[in-house]
Amino acid sequence: MTVESLLGPLFSAIGYLLPFDFAEPLFMKRAILAMLFVAPAAAAVGVPLVHFRMAFFSDAIGHSAFTGVAIGVLLGVHPLLTMVAFGLFVAWAIVLVKGRTELSPDTVIGVFFSTVIALGVAVISAQKGL
Repeated sequence: MTVESLLGPLFSAIGYLLPFDFAEPLFMKRAILAMLFVAPAAAAVGVPLVHFRMAFFSDAIGHSAFTGVAIGVLLGVHPLLTMVAFGLFVAWAIVLVKGRTELSPDTVIGVFFSTVIALGVAVISAQKGL
């Protein structure tokens, strides 16, 4: 049994509910179906993040990966390991500083964001041959 045979009724329903040319290809039906599952999950995560003023958190953690890769290259360690480790370290540091100060969470996140990007650029710039 293939995935398409299991999801056939859903694909037929999408074709019936959206009788437009853009919804005809199978990849578009898959994308629409994925969107129907991902959108509620993203909303369930996104609303509390915005409420607690941490909307910038994932952006800061994602950009800290750049510095993690730079540190991995500098130390000769696999960059994936240092990327994940540095991202977890930055997340822990943001939560720690946020809990110990009266600053807005977005302020703390913004300071860490700019700091880790600057550190990553400095580490990469200091390496010869890159």
